Amino acid sequence: MDALPLRHANLFITSTPNRMCLTTSGGVDQIMLRKSLGSAIDVYIFKIGGAPCGSTEIHHYKEVVSSKNQVENKVLNVFLKGSKVAKSKLATEKPE
Repeated sequence: MDALPLRHANLFITSTPNRMCLTTSGGVDQIMLRKSLGSAIDVYIFKIGGAPCGSTEIHHYKEVVSSKNQVENKVLNVFLKGSKVAKSKLATEKPE
């Protein structure tokens, strides 16, 4: 069985697994874009999942909605890279 870096390096996922994400007017079809990205993530998880890495295996999971993670990511970025003012505001708003 291939190791994680080998599986990752040898993986190709087309950017349009379902069809083009552009509308006839040149804009982006958000529904088709979301569907294509979801399909690409499914392929990635299928191909890379269970790859050996060190003394364990790597398993990937797909979330249905990532909006909660996006909010948590913003909080984490303030915690790690924010100014002193932003960090103190964060400490009072979200003490956990």
